[in-house]
Amino acid sequence: MNSKLFLNQIGDSVLLAENARRLSEGLAGELPDTEELLRLTENYGIDLATSVLHQSILRHERHGDFCARLERTAAVSDVVEQPPRLFIVPGLYYNDFPEIGAHGDLLRQVAARFGVDAQRIPTNSRGSIGQNVEILHAALLRHADQPFWLASVSRGSAEIKWLMHHYPGAEYLENLKGWVSINGVVRGTGLLHGAGKSTVKRRLLQALAMAKSVSPLLIDELNPQRPEWNYAVSEKLFYLNVVSVPMSWDITYHVQKRYRQLSSFGPNDGVATLGDYTKETGLLYPLSGVDHLLRTNRLASVFYQLLRLLFLPAVVQEKQSNREIKNDQGMQGNNGIRAGD
Repeated sequence: MNSKLFLNQIGDSVLLAENARRLSEGLAGELPDTEELLRLTENYGIDLATSVLHQSILRHERHGDFCARLERTAAVSDVVEQPPRLFIVPGLYYNDFPEIGAHGDLLRQVAARFGVDAQRIPTNSRGSIGQNVEILHAALLRHADQPFWLASVSRGSAEIKWLMHHYPGAEYLENLKGWVSINGVVRGTGLLHGAGKSTVKRRLLQALAMAKSVSPLLIDELNPQRPEWNYAVSEKLFYLNVVSVPMSWDITYHVQKRYRQLSSFGPNDGVATLGDYTKETGLLYPLSGVDHLLRTNRLASVFYQLLRLLFLPAVVQEKQSNREIKNDQGMQGNNGIRAGD
């Protein structure tokens, strides 16, 4: 099937949200698991299933509380006293196609406005996960002797998870304060589900990978049946997955084919199956209206809000919020109709 300009025409998002709220109420405050999302997809379609997941995250006691706190946080910068270091693990093709944004430069630029020293780990743009785990391990051995945070984009999240699996006793992990995964590949991809069972299929996929100049090892590594994907991140660590929850009409041209292929597993963003995130120990923050490529102006605001919420004391956040409320009230007073007008 050839790709179209858009995968679908825009639907009635208001009606969709109403139906999703009704269905999510039946989940009693819990998140739908992979099987439930697949059932919803088969019975109601992928858009409603995706909307149910979105609503369920916002209604969930733990995830919803964090989402509300983040939304209340001002998207403005402020200098962080004694800021921790931030290491960014980029995604696939970050060097080859910088316009994709997998290098994490937007986050690095926003972090700089807070006075945070954010550095990108120079992983192999087209390399294997295993190779990049060793690069990441060596970099953290050299530079992570003080409190630090990790952020990752797409495949970079796989490398952090594999690092934790293969080096659970690494001393630098004691200095790790938190991890923010942005559309991370944290449980492989359903695109390669069962690839290991067929030698012919695996070799064909490896040949395709080599034709695209990426490591053929990724074919085996990204298989969701690999044991590394089952690693449970410690619940003591602040761990956040920022995830796209797109409707079918939000899917951009370059991920249409993969989105259709992954639809047999339920809601997805064109690379990752969204049900996978419900298996993770960390928090979830959903971004609607955008697929895996995250082409949205909202992204910068989220980065400002995140850094402010995570790195600034609550008293500073409260002062800023009060200041904004007063400014809004002042603007309303100035713009209102005066007596005698």
